[in-house]
Formats: sequence, C-alpha cells, structure tokens
Amino acid sequence: MSVKSLETYKSHILEYGFTVINDIFSQEEIDTISNVLQNIDTSKENFRKSEDLFAIRQFLKEIPEIKDLIFNDMIKK
Repeated sequence: MSVKSLETYKSHILEYGFTVINDIFSQEEIDTISNVLQNIDTSKENFRKSEDLFAIRQFLKEIPEIKDLIFNDMIKK
C-alpha cells in the first residue's frame, strides 16, 4: 500500500466515515475465516440470530482463534 493510497483512504474515512480497501485478504485467507465462522457454536448468549440477522457480541472474545487470521500482515500495514 503506497503512501498516496493511504492518504486517499484516510481522506475517504474523514469525508464519509468509512473506506473500502481491496486485497487485504487472499482467497485462501477468506476461505479459512469463513470456515472458522461456519463451524462456531452459535448457541451462546452473545450470538444473536433471527430470520434476517446474525450478530456476534464481543466477536474476538467469543472466537479468539480468528484474531490471527483477521489481523494479517496486510491489515497491519
């Protein structure tokens, strides 16, 4: 990620409140993260499910094994 693009991302965050950065995760990393999420025990209290909603309160606390997958070298840059 170049300094110029980093400044563009920062500017977009300041203007719109968010930004999208492509290519942070490889397809293999996405598949691994997806696999972890699909195989978690969702019966705990911090997992919210309804017909149109799935949410996890305290995401990293509930699924600690996903932390190293999400915070890869690209996202740390």
